[in-house]
Formats: sequence, structure tokens, C-alpha cells
Amino acid sequence: RDWLRREKALTCVTKSTSHGSSVESQLAEAERAAEEATRLAEESRTTADNLAKESKEKKSTVDTAELEARVDELKVEKEKALLAVEAAKAVQEEAEVEVTGYKNRLANNQEILARAKKDSAEAVTREAKDKRIRVSAFLAHCKAIELKGCTEETEKETTS
Repeated sequence: RDWLRREKALTCVTKSTSHGSSVESQLAEAERAAEEATRLAEESRTTADNLAKESKEKKSTVDTAELEARVDELKVEKEKALLAVEAAKAVQEEAEVEVTGYKNRLANNQEILARAKKDSAEAVTREAKDKRIRVSAFLAHCKAIELKGCTEETEKETTS
């Protein structure tokens, strides 16, 4: 029974560790996506600012309507990038919560495994002790029978 409990605990710990690793890789991917989205947002913001600056400087020589349209496009791209950043942050937060849950379960399963190992060791020790007691009792019984035989022989010899 103790062996079975220990094997079940080991299996549970292994599954938790594997799933925790999967969640951690998802978290890493979410962090990477958030960084990429932030980088894209910064690039879009910088490009939009530069184009706005250029349009002010070149108002007389460049078609401002074309530049304003491009600035508007870049603003839309910036908003999309910001939304992507927010979505990535939400995914990251969910993944962190899930990782915390798996870490807690892993710690709990490790405690259970440690207790199962301890219980198993104690059971083995008890079983060995019980066996020694049975052997001692058997040897004492054999010795008693031997002594009884010796006593009977001695009595026969003394009565003869």
C-alpha cells in the first residue's frame, strides 16, 4: 500500500512539474509578445512624431493632406499595438496566476510524497521489528521445549 501511495505521489509530482513547465513557457511567450508589441508601439509613435514634425517643416513644399493621412494611419497602427500590449499583459497575468497555482500544487504534492516516503519507511521498520519479535518468540518456544525435554530426562535419571 505504501509503495502504491508513493508511486501515485511521484506520478502527480511529475505531471505537475511538466504542466508547470508548459505554463512557464507560455508565460515566456506572453512576455516576449508584450515586449514586441511595446517595441512596435514605440516605433509607431516615433515614426508618427517624426512625420508630424516633417509635415510642419515642409508644409509649403509637400502635400500636407498626404502626410496627415500617413500620420493618421500610423496613429491607428499605434492604437493597435497598444491594444496588443494590453492583451499580452492580460495573458501574462493569467499565466502568472496559473503558474502560482501549479507551484502551490507542486509544493503540496512534494509534501505528500515526503510523508508517503516517511510512512513507508516507518512501515518497513515496524514490519522488521515484528519479524524479529516473532523469531525471538519462536526461538524461546524451541528453547522451552528443549529445556522441558532435558528436565524430563533428568527426572527419569534421578528416579531410576
